[in-house]
Amino acid sequence: MARWSTLSFGELRYNKKEKIYYWQMFITYGNSREPNIINIQAKKGKIVSVNVNAYFRYRKNTLEETIEINKQEFQETYQQELLDIIEISENIKQASGLIIENLTLEQRGEYIVGYFSIKGITEKVSMLVSPKWETISFSPKTIDFSEDVADILKEALFTHSTFRLRLLPYKHYKATA
Repeated sequence: MARWSTLSFGELRYNKKEKIYYWQMFITYGNSREPNIINIQAKKGKIVSVNVNAYFRYRKNTLEETIEINKQEFQETYQQELLDIIEISENIKQASGLIIENLTLEQRGEYIVGYFSIKGITEKVSMLVSPKWETISFSPKTIDFSEDVADILKEALFTHSTFRLRLLPYKHYKATA
């Protein structure tokens, strides 16, 4: 059972030297001013470590109990999704060529939202284009791909013969995590 009042995420980062992914969750509760920060390190197929920097505790719990609750909340809600996105990311990096299929684009307020699939890798990737910030981000679910994978996806979309013209106005946008 989630106890947080607000939840936000840091960017998924990949360290090429260590060959490890880093990700953070920020959890606030009640009137706390500082979030508890869950620092996660993961590799393909496994979580290497989960550490919590705790700045508040839940009511009727000690700080140590709150840390364990935060770790448990990560494991129950986002651990599998993180492992899945790492698996997809590794498959995208190792692919000799990406076959993008079924691109759809629609305007939602000030954003352009797109969906597509990558043959043999994943059935659905969401794309969020922000004309205001001139950025494009990609995610299969909640967690965005790391910047290196976002660059690969952007390149694949903008070199695709069918989608290139539809996406031309956004070619100079930065791929972000």
